Amino acid sequence: MPVLGILDGIAQTFARATHTWFTTLFPIAQNLFFALMVIQIAWVGIWSTLGRHEGGEQVLVHILRQVFVLSILYTVLVFSPIWVPTVIGSFEQAGAAAGGIDGINPSSVFSGGFLLALGLLDGLNNWGLLNPITGPMILFTCLTLILCYAWMAGMLLVYLVESYIVLGGGVVLLGFGGSRFTAGLADGYLVYVFRVGVKLFVAYLILGIAGSLAAQWAGMLNAVALDNPGPLFEVLGGAVVLALVTTKVPMFASQMLGAGPGFSLRSLFVEGQ
Repeated sequence: MPVLGILDGIAQTFARATHTWFTTLFPIAQNLFFALMVIQIAWVGIWSTLGRHEGGEQVLVHILRQVFVLSILYTVLVFSPIWVPTVIGSFEQAGAAAGGIDGINPSSVFSGGFLLALGLLDGLNNWGLLNPITGPMILFTCLTLILCYAWMAGMLLVYLVESYIVLGGGVVLLGFGGSRFTAGLADGYLVYVFRVGVKLFVAYLILGIAGSLAAQWAGMLNAVALDNPGPLFEVLGGAVVLALVTTKVPMFASQMLGAGPGFSLRSLFVEGQ
């Protein structure tokens, strides 16, 4: 069904854009880092000389310490094209493996609800869609199933787009690690990388369960009859709750990381403490 591939097309478009974003922003991040590095080293020299009234040897020690810290942070910036995809990819692979799913994507999630609705329509032809009682009930259930699975597919797409933005566009924030005054912005980026990874990890776990639930629900819908519409409403409520779980739980899980990391990049700049 080509229509269902539109969601994958959106994800793939963002994925292809990451290379362009990174190629454009990485030199900007480097230039920003070097400019802030000069300011940082100059500040340390001025503060040590005028503020602390230290001698030349002590000033040199402070400057060398800053150069060492800055070299570490610059290494993080240079190798971010390797370790950022590795971190996010590791979360994705772990979630997919634990959830028992392979090659899941937004379109496949959407198609799950679409196929459930088609199966319901196909199995309940004997009810008669033109029946004034059963017809609206069936159509409402089908529409709700499609919308719930479309919502879940949309949430997965949001998490994937977040990861692509982190991979391609977020690198510019690492450039702010060149100074203690702006290092908090780089801190926020590093935390966000792990939060996006956690969201994808939990989303894959949930969607793995959603796949098995869809198979169970298909069997329940086959048992629906005119004198026993109960399974119809059970599946309807289950789809709504599952969509809510897919929305809320990954966000709650990502908040386990707290407001920031256990240490900050700013703490590496030890002058003035």
